[in-house]
Amino acid sequence: MHLHCDSAAGVRFLACVREGRGIKPSARAAGIGKETGYRWLRETFIAMCDQGLSMEQARAELGYSSARIGVWEQQRTTRPAGARHHLAVAADVEVRFWVSFTAGASVDAARRDAGIGRSTAYRWWRKRFVSLREQDVSVRAA
Repeated sequence: MHLHCDSAAGVRFLACVREGRGIKPSARAAGIGKETGYRWLRETFIAMCDQGLSMEQARAELGYSSARIGVWEQQRTTRPAGARHHLAVAADVEVRFWVSFTAGASVDAARRDAGIGRSTAYRWWRKRFVSLREQDVSVRAA
């Protein structure tokens, strides 16, 4: 299971780090591994900087100081604009999936047409469904 930094464990971990505890004690208190904690710190740091905070402001807000922050900042500033995740499928494959699905194919048939895995197809479908529901589209229409 892939935990996110906004989960209850993530909030607990980040709060412990903000209080000045180390990574190991904070991870232990949240019930996670150290590497998950580092990933959450990196994600939170990058999100803060993307929202306009400077590197120093984000560092102070996190309550975490390490040489890793410099590396994270360098990776953040050198990534190409609009970069997709390294495991993401090509954009045209996603378009092919949605064309097939909106034409009336089931999620499973559309994913086979596009040549993607079941979990990817259902993740895309759920993301779009949630997005439409947030826009007050009825369940049937969504």
